[in-house]
Amino acid sequence: GGVRTLRELELTTPIRYAMGDLVEGWLNNLLCLDVKAHSQRLVCGTPAPDSCDLYEVDRDALFSFHKLSEAFLQRMMAMYTAAHYKNT
Repeated sequence: GGVRTLRELELTTPIRYAMGDLVEGWLNNLLCLDVKAHSQRLVCGTPAPDSCDLYEVDRDALFSFHKLSEAFLQRMMAMYTAAHYKNT
């Protein structure tokens, strides 16, 4: 195959709310959509599958309202949200 070039685009002008609107921040937090708070930039590409780990997560532990499970859930939703916007 040919060489592929990655081009990253960033939306800087809000399309739903005014810049800095408190409702947007509240809603993003409520729905676990605050991607910037939990995102990490990939600087070297994706890891090889054999260097990744797969974990089983207990549903009751995940939704226990514990501070650590809430942080984990926020990170997972941020990853899913970021992946969605990277691929649409």
